[in-house]
Amino acid sequence: MTKRFFAFVFASAALFFEVFALPGVDSYLPDTSGEYVYYKDNTFARESYIGFLFYDESAYSARYYAPANTEKMLPEKDVAILLSVNPNSGYMDFTGERFLTTLTPEDTDIINYLHDVMYEFTARRQKLKELSPATVKKNSFAERGLISNEEYLQFGGSVQIYFDYLVPVFNVRKILSSDGKIMLETVSAGLLVSSEDKSFANFKGIPETTVDSAAGEKLSETVEKNLVELTFSTAVQSVELDSLWQAPVENLWFLGNEASVSLSEILISPTEKSKYIEMLKRRLLLGTEGSYSLWKNFSLEETSSGKICVTGYYIHAKSGSLTRDLKIITEISDSSCGYFSLTVFDNTYRKNHKYFDSIVKSYKISK
Repeated sequence: MTKRFFAFVFASAALFFEVFALPGVDSYLPDTSGEYVYYKDNTFARESYIGFLFYDESAYSARYYAPANTEKMLPEKDVAILLSVNPNSGYMDFTGERFLTTLTPEDTDIINYLHDVMYEFTARRQKLKELSPATVKKNSFAERGLISNEEYLQFGGSVQIYFDYLVPVFNVRKILSSDGKIMLETVSAGLLVSSEDKSFANFKGIPETTVDSAAGEKLSETVEKNLVELTFSTAVQSVELDSLWQAPVENLWFLGNEASVSLSEILISPTEKSKYIEMLKRRLLLGTEGSYSLWKNFSLEETSSGKICVTGYYIHAKSGSLTRDLKIITEISDSSCGYFSLTVFDNTYRKNHKYFDSIVKSYKISK
């Protein structure tokens, strides 16, 4: 069987590293260099995606991508540009551009469209008086947002724009027409980890079926489970694991090449606690190098006691495999949170869901 490995990376200290905002916008959560967002744009006659990458206050990248359609005999279309912006202007003021893909004469309309979307999204975001936890409705992850009723001819005239500070760059979550049709929606967002990370440029859309087609492995039944306890500075965290799990380091366990579990502690400045937690939520929704978050499959649950559960799904570009990623953040004090992570290949989870669910249920924190 082909070996499959996980990379576990968590850098809480970098959550507010090199942060910026759109021209004329005082963002609740400023953008971080390398953050990007992709939308499925249903105003086109073919399956189409538009994406925007934030480098800094003076540089963005925009991309249009449409996969090949053999039935309609349409070739793959990929149009990408690098844009420079005047950071001192009060609007999206383009000062130059460089084409990153080979263009054809008919691509001019697409380039103009990307310009228009960036200008309009910025202008409409500027008009919001406040976009924060106090104004964003949180009925479910799919329906999160501050709803703004607007006129937007490109998307059908009278529309509802859902804004959410958890969405990078423009904070636009989705746009609905007057009859409730989805004209544009967030399908993935991510964070480039280095200058060599090509995840934004290599995005190829989201497949209609995102369930891993592999059968998955049935795990061996083991009777004995051991309570693993780790003492951190503010609390003891514990989880029940059997002998199938191996720990290369103190707080990280692997189930062969199929799954990983980790425990950690997040230290927070009490004065920045609320904003820090919201930024952490946003980071947990982002894909990393070579993997793309599937926003349509995400769930985000919060309790009044300060417990946050994020269930995410990520498709891996090279292998096409799908991973299920559960994060639990539990408030311990004004300056610390407990952090639990379970990452498992989706096909393995579906074959052994009771087994993995029992591990999640066994996770506890005691002060």
